Amino acid sequence: MLVTVVMSMVDLYPGMPTLPTLPRLKVPLRDLTYAALGLIVVQASAEVLTVWDGREASR
Repeated sequence: MLVTVVMSMVDLYPGMPTLPTLPRLKVPLRDLTYAALGLIVVQASAEVLTVWDGREASR
């Protein structure tokens, strides 16, 4: 699934190799990394806020 997301972010044109080169993957992988780090920050802050509020986090 991760490969599908990255490949959908890479521009491919007719006549280009099927697999993108590392420079073409650099921007999509950077964006995906930023999104994952943002998700971790949001999840951690939600956990802190639920503990701070005195309620159990629903899982």
